[in-house]
Amino acid sequence: MPYPHLRRAPISEALIDIQVDLPDGSERDLLDGFCQAIEDRYPIKKEQHEFSGQFKMEIEQSQPTATASKRFSGYLLTSQDGLEVAQGRLDGFTYSRLCPYQSWEELQEEAKRVWEVYIDCLRPILIKRIAVRYINKIVIPVGSDLRDYLATNFDIAQNLPQSIADFLLRIVIPFPDEGCSAIITQTFDHASEKDQMPLIFDIDVFQVGEPSIASATLWEQLGRLRSVKNRIFFESIEDKVIEEFK
Repeated sequence: MPYPHLRRAPISEALIDIQVDLPDGSERDLLDGFCQAIEDRYPIKKEQHEFSGQFKMEIEQSQPTATASKRFSGYLLTSQDGLEVAQGRLDGFTYSRLCPYQSWEELQEEAKRVWEVYIDCLRPILIKRIAVRYINKIVIPVGSDLRDYLATNFDIAQNLPQSIADFLLRIVIPFPDEGCSAIITQTFDHASEKDQMPLIFDIDVFQVGEPSIASATLWEQLGRLRSVKNRIFFESIEDKVIEEFK
């Protein structure tokens, strides 16, 4: 089904994510090479780390012991204008474009270019998961009825006050015909101004499997995930809201 083009789409961030397995023994120096290869467009570099902790209680001890560890996981690379972000990690790759969003074609073109640098430097052996994620921000007046904006909603028990100060709605929907699933998250962004409240509508469409690392098949599959994202967006937003974004 064709959907209308929205010149003022409420996209605050759009990203393509590819999770991989690397060969045994892959180290951060391979990621350093990836960073150097794209530093002309992504000169701002920041390390990423994973944190883990453990609590342990021995029978003869009265108090538990706690341990914590930090492990290097990759780099966050940002363009000079701050609008493009590439992540090279030991478990995968992400490319994202911040507002103002341009088009799917431009998002895919740059993601593909940087991905090819990533696979050349790190030689992944397996793709475990691919995803297309769009985070939308729809500004609504404080106190508005969410049903006027979103078709997927919730009900408060009739005998309780009907106004809400905050909410978090998370739904996971399988799309068996397309071989993927979608995580749909709706909440408020509390960085609001006076009488306005940004409504966050986050659509994360993902596929778990083993698409080819190097061939066009990967990008065809990502394109199908993007089509599912469009279906979710346009079926979930009320018509009067869509008109505001045209």
